[in-house]
Amino acid sequence: MTTANSINTQNPMSGNNNLSEITSTSTAQSNLGLGSAATQSTGTFLQVANSLSDIGSQSSGRTNLGLGTIATQTASSVAITGGTIDATTIGATTPVQIQGHRPVNAQTGTTYTLALTDSDEMVTLNNASAITLTIPTNASVAFATNTEIDLVQLGAGQVTVSPAGGVTLSSYLSLTKLAGQNAGGTLKKLATNTWWLTGNLA
Repeated sequence: MTTANSINTQNPMSGNNNLSEITSTSTAQSNLGLGSAATQSTGTFLQVANSLSDIGSQSSGRTNLGLGTIATQTASSVAITGGTIDATTIGATTPVQIQGHRPVNAQTGTTYTLALTDSDEMVTLNNASAITLTIPTNASVAFATNTEIDLVQLGAGQVTVSPAGGVTLSSYLSLTKLAGQNAGGTLKKLATNTWWLTGNLA
């Protein structure tokens, strides 16, 4: 007698064969409601423990996430070569002060010539003897027009701002020295070889 709960013993499968006797694996998968992922090996998928190191193409992954080239740059050295910030056009040679403070270049010698890295920064000068700070020609160091550089005399040695040959330096009453210890001034580039000095001058 056959009942609804009877077992068909005509073609039984052995548990030892681990379902290898199934006639159609695709039909069995469908009957079990399995999707296509069921037949994929674990190596096909990204593993959590790998922290995305197993991604096929880093470049394609960044593109698919909508990331630009800035995504691969370090925070301390980001190069912005075009575009706008707050409607201000910027480029490779356009000085843009993004951080909220001016980095400090601390000098302790008696002579110093401004370098391009001083652009829109502060240069402190600290020595017991007199100090000469030289503004180089544009041919030597091509500061962008409108560059500003703050100067601070920290030591007793008085700072004299000296333009290199071919550079014009303008200031109130043609003063070119900082007034004394803890005095400050600002240099601003007005044109190719023209600078303006303002501040506590003597």
